[in-house]
Amino acid sequence: MPTAITTQRAPGPATVAIWANGITISPDQPDISATVTAITSAAGEWRITLTAADHTVTVHHGWDQTPPSPGDQVGLRFDPRLAAVTSAALSGQAGP
Repeated sequence: MPTAITTQRAPGPATVAIWANGITISPDQPDISATVTAITSAAGEWRITLTAADHTVTVHHGWDQTPPSPGDQVGLRFDPRLAAVTSAALSGQAGP
């Protein structure tokens, strides 16, 4: 899927490593779409677990923002300053 994250690596499978606070829920021009699967509270923030394609993603969401509900379809935006592209494709969970 196209995103705002770029790399100088050769084309092919890759993994995007990104800090959880580098992912925001945004209805405006999302990088990818995801489905909310769970919401928990932790240390002054909401931790929102989502499924995007075949991957689990965790987003840190401030208390000042109303979190979406489980089952909601949302858009995710990636902050390229908090991300890196690695050379190998990995599978599994992203986030804590």
